Amino acid sequence: MFKSKIAMLAVTSAVSFLSLPALAAESAQVNVKGTLVPTACNINISGIADFGSIVVADIPTNGALGSKTVNYSIACNGKTSVAFSAQADELTDNALQGSLGQDNNTSIGYYTINTGTSADVDGESRVILASINNGLTWASTVADASYQNLRLNGSSLTTWGVFSDQGLSLIPSTFSNVNGTLNISAFVNKALTDTLTDKLAFETNTTLTLQYL
Repeated sequence: MFKSKIAMLAVTSAVSFLSLPALAAESAQVNVKGTLVPTACNINISGIADFGSIVVADIPTNGALGSKTVNYSIACNGKTSVAFSAQADELTDNALQGSLGQDNNTSIGYYTINTGTSADVDGESRVILASINNGLTWASTVADASYQNLRLNGSSLTTWGVFSDQGLSLIPSTFSNVNGTLNISAFVNKALTDTLTDKLAFETNTTLTLQYL
């Protein structure tokens, strides 16, 4: 019985000894991995264009209520070219004007949104560009002030850019962050406001939607 145990131990030891070279790796793998994340941007509006309470007697003959400003910001997870379009909840017959609504089927008035001529793009001032052909060509809001007013039916694009290397055309910039200001002007229908006998409130929205270029 004792000899049998010795023999078994000897066999086991011998097998273990003979197996040692097989533990040494003759090859190794290089692991390569990653996750591809599409470029994505978010747009935010800070503040609202609140015209407050206006006494009808103080409204000028042209119905102008003045202007309010709101700030917008765009943040992207990588450099890209992007523009935005604007769609008002309600429109007038003019694409540049959003409706303030109606009172008994009578127009209360309208508002416009102006982009100005420049915005902060990654810490540098860039000219604001506009396109009315879905980005095929771009116009400078500095050279033509009419492009500063957004088309509120979604038919125009707004972006930020520079001149091409040849200096012959304007091209959208690639960026990660944009900060700018929108100027909202409101005008009311004096024929309506002059006959008011009670308070009349208005509230509406315009949606800015990003489009990658």
